[in-house]
Amino acid sequence: HVPAVSSPLNPDAPTSRTRKAPPREQREKKESLKKREAKGTDATRSATPDIQTTTKRTKKVEKAPDVIRPLRYYTKPPNPSDFEAPREPMFNPILLKANREFNESVDQ
Repeated sequence: HVPAVSSPLNPDAPTSRTRKAPPREQREKKESLKKREAKGTDATRSATPDIQTTTKRTKKVEKAPDVIRPLRYYTKPPNPSDFEAPREPMFNPILLKANREFNESVDQ
């Protein structure tokens, strides 16, 4: 690490050898999106890229059926316990205050 400015406290410090970056090519400036939209001439390029043309992999597209019919859902058969009557809730005491009992109802 070499400081950018030499210090009078350390006069023997080596000077920094900065390399100059190679000159870059001038890039072409593009008009802003507002200007392109105002002109309306740049129809080949849109603000958002076309997803289908940018991706190489194409997803399988399902063809819409000719006849609309209901979907089939496969459900498991009911358990015998599903038809039992519900149990009564349990009341658990949670607080006793001034000779009054407060309960919490809990389903079994």
